[in-house]
Order: sequence, then structure tokens, then C-alpha cells
Amino acid sequence: MYLAGISVRRVEDITEARWGTPVSPSTVSNLNKKIYAKIEAWRNRRIEGEHPYLYLDGIVMKRSWGW
Repeated sequence: MYLAGISVRRVEDITEARWGTPVSPSTVSNLNKKIYAKIEAWRNRRIEGEHPYLYLDGIVMKRSWGW
């Protein structure tokens, strides 16, 4: 929910309404720190091996033939 743009305080309200138990703002913040650390580690990992790719480019032009 937080990653979708819902505030930390609102997450607490939603989890309480949905599951009957609130998730505290500090818990949400701690979970976000953990996941952002993992995301950052993935983004900065060394890419090894071969990674073939195909690059395509094109243009579409409509043409009137003047019938």
C-alpha cells in the first residue's frame, strides 16, 4: 500500500479495518527500509554473462494515393 502512494498513517487504518489488527507506522517504515535496501542492491548488482538483444525501429506513414 505504501509503495502505491498511501501514507504510513493511512496504512495503519486500512490494515486495522481489513484484518482487525493495525500495522504500526514504524513497522511499515522498517519494512520499507528493508525492501528498498534489497531493491538498491539488485539495481547495483554486477551484470555478468552474455545478454543478447534485438533493437527494432520503425516508422508508419499514411499515404493518400489521390484516387
